[in-house]
Amino acid sequence: MGDEQGVDPTAEIESIANFARRLGLPEPVVRRRRLGTDSDALSALQWGVGDPEVVLLHGAGLHAQTWNRMMLELGIAALAIDLPGHGQSDRRPVDGYRVAAMGDQLAQALVGAGIAPTCFVAHSLGSFVGAHAAAVIGGIRTMVILDATPHRIGTADPTRMHSASLGTLVDAMRQRMPHRDRNSLERAVLRSTRERADGLREWLWDEAFMDAVPLRARERDATWQSFQSAASRTVLLRAEHGGVQDAEAEEFVSRVPRSSVVVVDGAGHNVHTDQPEWLARFLRNLLSS
Repeated sequence: MGDEQGVDPTAEIESIANFARRLGLPEPVVRRRRLGTDSDALSALQWGVGDPEVVLLHGAGLHAQTWNRMMLELGIAALAIDLPGHGQSDRRPVDGYRVAAMGDQLAQALVGAGIAPTCFVAHSLGSFVGAHAAAVIGGIRTMVILDATPHRIGTADPTRMHSASLGTLVDAMRQRMPHRDRNSLERAVLRSTRERADGLREWLWDEAFMDAVPLRARERDATWQSFQSAASRTVLLRAEHGGVQDAEAEEFVSRVPRSSVVVVDGAGHNVHTDQPEWLARFLRNLLSS
């Protein structure tokens, strides 16, 4: 199926370099790469030189570039994955968007490429996929989960739509993230959508991905089991303005061995974009401990 239509890899990397210059940060070493088979591949941004120490997994409807700001601060070797059906990764049949199917694909892609990370950093849906993949791979030392527990796996977001006018998409995001100002949300939508011939904008994820919501809902128990064996230690970063409730965080710690919870002040569900500098410092300290 190939890469996302119309993507210019040179322009993508130059955009990241320009972002670093505007922030007054060193220009990063980053490149786009593909993992897996030609017909069913994952696309990723590889940051830094050498073997990736960290694998970054975004949430539903996002893509690998959602980690750009945090990675410019962190400055280590890492691999930011486009989940199946997202960004530049290949599209799959609806059944291929089950958590287990995506986790198996991720595990096979990493092992096949000879990538042996020590840490997964995963947001929302990416944490469920990452937990399954980590349990399959084995040997993952640390999982950092951003504002997610298995309680809401397979729930549909009524405000999420695949295509609409720019203003409508921004309004829908504002409902989910009222703490964010409208200008920043508009920039986020522009980065994560493309303009169609009819003038509407559509997200860079496969519309069929949402058809698999009922399939993912049936994977809740299996996802709990994955978390229990995924890593030597698990840290749940709970956003102050996120979706994880007190009882859910308490159950997570009680059910997942060697786990802990850290509350991220001032962050909504998208911890990595709301508090990228804080997250970079946290990961730097965690990885060195």
